[in-house]
Amino acid sequence: MGIENSLVYIPLLLTIIADIVLLILFIILKVRRVYVSVFQLLSLCAAFIGTFFSIRASNVFFLSLTLFVQNFLLIPYCLVFLFDNGTTQHRKNNAKERDEHKYTFFKHGNKESAPVADIRFAQAGKEIMELSVEAISANAGIPHLLDRINDLIMQITEADGGAILLVDEFEDLVSVRSLAGNFPPPFQLPSSLPHQEPAVKTHFRNAEFPFEKNIFGHIVKTGTKELILAPKNDSRIFQNGPEDFLQASSYMFVPMKLRDTVIGIIALARKKNNEKFSPEALSSLQILADFTGVAVKNLYSFQEISEHTEITRETYIAGMLQDMLYLKKLPLLPTLSTGSYFKSMQGICSDYLDIIPLRKDRISFILADVTGKSMVSLTIMIMIRAIIRVIINTPQTAATVLNWTNRGIAQEKAVDHYASAALINYDSVHKKMQFATAGTIPVLHFSAKEQIWKKLSKESDPIGVGKVTEYTDIDIQLETGDIIVVYTDGLVEAVDDTGTQYSVRRLKDIIQNKADLDGKKIIESVKADIGEFMGKSVSHDDQSLLVLKIQ
Repeated sequence: MGIENSLVYIPLLLTIIADIVLLILFIILKVRRVYVSVFQLLSLCAAFIGTFFSIRASNVFFLSLTLFVQNFLLIPYCLVFLFDNGTTQHRKNNAKERDEHKYTFFKHGNKESAPVADIRFAQAGKEIMELSVEAISANAGIPHLLDRINDLIMQITEADGGAILLVDEFEDLVSVRSLAGNFPPPFQLPSSLPHQEPAVKTHFRNAEFPFEKNIFGHIVKTGTKELILAPKNDSRIFQNGPEDFLQASSYMFVPMKLRDTVIGIIALARKKNNEKFSPEALSSLQILADFTGVAVKNLYSFQEISEHTEITRETYIAGMLQDMLYLKKLPLLPTLSTGSYFKSMQGICSDYLDIIPLRKDRISFILADVTGKSMVSLTIMIMIRAIIRVIINTPQTAATVLNWTNRGIAQEKAVDHYASAALINYDSVHKKMQFATAGTIPVLHFSAKEQIWKKLSKESDPIGVGKVTEYTDIDIQLETGDIIVVYTDGLVEAVDDTGTQYSVRRLKDIIQNKADLDGKKIIESVKADIGEFMGKSVSHDDQSLLVLKIQ
């Protein structure tokens, strides 16, 4: 039978459009992991295909077949929900019952069988572990985690006030890290502190306690839990006044332990007129404290790993930037044979070498040793390099350049690290050298004519110590064959397997024995000698050496 009324095509076309829209929505819901039944999808596809062919063939048969298939597919879908309804309702009822009784094992007068209580403890412990995971995921700190755990334990135990304290890692102190609710201080308040609840709570929240003469220190030292049912009769609990918020009906103190080591305390209190804690509650709280100790340890471990990862990343970046700054290929210079040696230690990033050939009568060499490590020392290094490179092309002397550099570094209030440096200006036309030093960088001169060593530099304040420091120029006339040596302390303080230092004496001897070689080959000899000397021992500082041989 054909479709004779053309108006019928309008709702059929709208049906096709609606089917397409529904199909797209179902796909989106599937991508977002929203449940969509396969019967719904099949029913939709049948409606779309049947309507399409009904329009194309102008035949009511296809439309009738479409309606039959669509209804047939929806029958199993309804049957599934019909028979699953009882099971689903049963699951909901069980879940509701669990929520209602989730934390009932501390309720007044309520005693549960051991298996049921064990389940409740498992649930509470699981929630404490989940709080730890959430704190790790959110990169939250210990105070945030302890506040969440404190609120949870107070809810479970029906306590009016709760405090969590942690033992200081380096001192014999235990400090409050979380405080919630109404917790009457069990210690003596300062006489100058007004007996007002906000003031008392603020003082308590920031309190630290030694391991002597207070209940918190007693718990840490003994590692035992305490249930105090008569605070007024217990000498360890100080009575601060008659105000209701300063009095409690009972206290519980339990240590948090990891491998028999006390890392903190959980303390709970109930108000003056409220029911006292029970011995069963004390034992149960110890279990929750053990869960809390594990949660705290987990967060501490994560923070340590994160800090180590961040330090490693910063160290890698700092080392890479230092390597970029350090001169790898020395330029060819008239009347001068140069050689340099540099060995960086991971995480140090202290040495810096630069050569600036401005013109024949002024070739500048800078060797610096910055205090500190990694990104801190790299920052100072970059600042010194930038300042010197800006002003070195002026007619100022070496000492003046260092003076200006020092003022630029010293005026930075955020900078509390310093640098030793040697700045050498060499005149290749007249074989003259002018230099200035800051700190302890030595400048040695080997006279080819006299075959003797002289230390030309004098120690002074490092760069960055004070803005008023003034450095001094030293001028020297050099001759062919003379050698200038500049090095950082990491080179001569390198040790062998027995702990013996390489020494300045040994450095001088190897250079003097190879004095007939050019600067590059002298460096190669020193490098081989220090490698043989150190053997398998590891250096703990950057090593730098600059050799200038006059030709």
